[in-house]
Amino acid sequence: MPHLATAHCAKIGLTFTHSTVNVSCELTLAVQDNTDAIFANASAFATQCFTAVVARLVPQTTNVVVWNGVVFEDVRTVPYGGAFFAQTPTAGTLGTTTTALPTGTAFAVKKLTGSYGRSHRGRLFWPVWDATHMSAADTYSSTRANALLTALAALQADIEGGALPCKVGIISQQEGKVTRANGLFEQITGWTYADLTIDEQRRRLLGRGR
Repeated sequence: MPHLATAHCAKIGLTFTHSTVNVSCELTLAVQDNTDAIFANASAFATQCFTAVVARLVPQTTNVVVWNGVVFEDVRTVPYGGAFFAQTPTAGTLGTTTTALPTGTAFAVKKLTGSYGRSHRGRLFWPVWDATHMSAADTYSSTRANALLTALAALQADIEGGALPCKVGIISQQEGKVTRANGLFEQITGWTYADLTIDEQRRRLLGRGR
């Protein structure tokens, strides 16, 4: 994807690793702050985001998933600038993994906005590293999936309503396969999934990157 300037916006990476496998992973969100206050205190904003991770995402992951930081990338101008803000590593509390899955195994969640079309939504790939969260071959548990949607909505509310308020969303860089002049930020209005079939993120396998 091209690098486009998007006014008042940053990209946030909520980073995690595996408790025994040396992989680096992240969940990516866009945020918009029309006051630009988050850019003046990126460290505090990263802590705000990680506090939401601990409250909302840690209870949705087993102990092999270890949340460990926040990437803050300023996309207001090109080239982008940013930093990684390490946080206290925090393992999931959903339970102990009994049957491990490859670190590339993921469940695709759709980020919805108030606009229609592929250029106005995004996806988040949730780590599925425990086979006990599967309901059948290649099928994620509907119970876990629906609990995740609730947690993601709460995560968004926590980040948006923190001491450094913002909007959480996506940045659209194309429309009809044509690159935009500037990125278009759109706030997330809902979280859902198309089906329960698991997906794969090869970049999360050992020896690859985020």
